[in-house]
Parts: sequence; structure tokens; C-alpha cells
Amino acid sequence: YGGSAVLPPWLNRKPRRRRVHLAAGVPDAALAGVFGAAGGVDVEMVCELAEGRIPAGTVLPAHVRLFDSVPLHTLLS
Repeated sequence: YGGSAVLPPWLNRKPRRRRVHLAAGVPDAALAGVFGAAGGVDVEMVCELAEGRIPAGTVLPAHVRLFDSVPLHTLLS
């Protein structure tokens, strides 16, 4: 159980694509490559990352959503 949180409405709706969670443990140096590869994958990617960790110049695909913290149980239900 990850505690309570205020969630955006879209997170309570069934996703149109499979939902993938990217945990905060990804090294900063790898993030540009991860987001570059994500552009070719048909998923909704929910990333538990502060915006300040995204390397300058990195383009996020439209289906990538960032959060500082997401209780994991909200993504699995």
C-alpha cells in the first residue's frame, strides 16, 4: 500500500493502451535513451520522476506522463 494521493482524473479511467510504470530508480544518464525508445512503443507510460531529472533537450513522447510520486496500487488497479 502506497498511501493516499490526489490523482488526476485520467488515472482513474481505463487506459486506451497498456499502462507501463517507470520507477524512479532509472539512472539520470539513461533517461534520454529510455524516452527516445518509448516513442516507438504503443503504451501509456507513467513515470515517477521529478521534471528536474529530465536531461536538457530530451523530448518526451505525448504518451509519457510525469509524476513526482505515484502510489503503485493506483497504477495496478
